[in-house]
Amino acid sequence: MLNFDLWYTKRIKIEGEKRMPKDINHKKKLLALRKIFLTKSDEAHPLTMEDIIRHLSAYEISAERKSIYRDLEVLDEFIEICRTDGRAPMGYYTVDRAFELAEIKILIDSIQASKFITKRKSDALITKRKALCSEHEAKELQRQPVLSNRIKNMNESILYTVDTIQKAMAADKQISFKYYKYNVKMEKDYFYGGTPYLESPFALISADDCYYLLAYSDIKQKFKHYRVDKMESVKIDMYSPRKGKEAFAEIDLGLYTKRSFSMYGGKDERVTMRFKNYFSGVVVDRFGKDVYMKPIDSKWFEINEVVTVSPLFFGWILSLGAEAQIVGPEEVKSDMAEYLMDIAKLY
Repeated sequence: MLNFDLWYTKRIKIEGEKRMPKDINHKKKLLALRKIFLTKSDEAHPLTMEDIIRHLSAYEISAERKSIYRDLEVLDEFIEICRTDGRAPMGYYTVDRAFELAEIKILIDSIQASKFITKRKSDALITKRKALCSEHEAKELQRQPVLSNRIKNMNESILYTVDTIQKAMAADKQISFKYYKYNVKMEKDYFYGGTPYLESPFALISADDCYYLLAYSDIKQKFKHYRVDKMESVKIDMYSPRKGKEAFAEIDLGLYTKRSFSMYGGKDERVTMRFKNYFSGVVVDRFGKDVYMKPIDSKWFEINEVVTVSPLFFGWILSLGAEAQIVGPEEVKSDMAEYLMDIAKLY
C-alpha cells in the first residue's frame, strides 16, 4: 500500500518544481518593469506597449500585451504608473520619484559650489544624483553650467570624517583627532606637534564656504571651532562621554551662526552700523529678515545687532566702501581704526 504522506510530499515537490521557473520569471519581469519605468520614462517621454516589450527583450524576457497590462496594475500599487489619455499611441510613464528634477538641480548646484567636497567626490555624488531621474532628464542635467574653476578641497576623506563625527554625537561620545594647517611648502603643519585633540562634538556648521565642527574643549572650558577638512585620524573614544552639554543647551545655533562673521572666533558685541539705503538687501542677506533698519535721513539707515567682532567683520564693512561705517561702541570703532592703520602700513 502506498504511503500517502510520502506520496503527498513528492507530489508537492513536483508541483513546486513545475511552478518555480514561471514564478521566478514573473518576479524578474516585475523588477525589470520597475527599472524600465524609472530609467526610461517620464512625463515628456511615455513608453508605448511596443517600447515596453522591446525593453523587456533586452533583459531576455518575452511577454504578451495582456500579461503586461496585468503587471502594470500590480506595479501601480508600488510606483505610480500614469497613462497618456487622449494621445495616440497610448503611452505609460511614472512620476513616482524621490526628487523632482528641479530639486535634483538644486542639489547638484550645491554640490558643485561646496568647496569642502573634493572634485572627485563632487563628480561621484553628481553621478549618483542623476540616477534619481530618468535618462532623458539626466541628459538635461548634463547641460547645466559646471563650475570647473571652482577651488575645491584637497581632503578626500572629509565625508568619512563627517560620518564619524555624526556617529560620535549620536553615541554621546568624545572624538580624538589630529589638527593641521598647510605651511608655505604645502606641507601639513600639525598643531601641538601632532598630539591628538580630545573634544566633545556638538554641531557641524557650514560657514565661509567651509565646514566646521563646533566642539566643547574640557581643557579650555569653552566651545571651539575646527575646520573639518583640516581634521585627520578622527576616531570615536567609546570610553569618554561628551562634556559641555549644559553650555551647549544655552546656544541658539541659528542666532550663533548669524552673529559669527568668522568661525575663527572673536568677542560678541552689540554694534551700531550705518549704511546707504541701496545696501538694504546686503544687510538682510547678512542679518536676516528680522533686522530693524532705522532711517537716518533720505539716504542712510542704521542697524543695531550683536556680531562677533573679528578681522572678517571689519573686512566685511570695508568691502562696502565709504557707504558703510561703524557708529559705535567707541571700543569697536577704535579697533576698526587700528585695523585700518595696520593695513595702511603695508602700503
